[in-house]
Amino acid sequence: MPIKYRSVAKYATQGKRCMRLNDVVSYLSVSKSYVNRLIKLGKFPAGINIGANLSNSGKLVVWEKVTVDQWLDKQMGGK
Repeated sequence: MPIKYRSVAKYATQGKRCMRLNDVVSYLSVSKSYVNRLIKLGKFPAGINIGANLSNSGKLVVWEKVTVDQWLDKQMGGK
């Protein structure tokens, strides 16, 4: 899965609205496996690794809500 690396401080100071994978799948009403498949195919924006968390994966990946909205608009024939 392609991941971009950025600092947490940058997002906190810019007031960005970030979504974790569970938020993304809920927002789009799709499954995690569907989103992961789209990412592997390069058809969904790469997540942003903003640091470690307490899960076994050892990383915290988020998507900017604006990026997800832009992707959704494109899928619906918009922008």
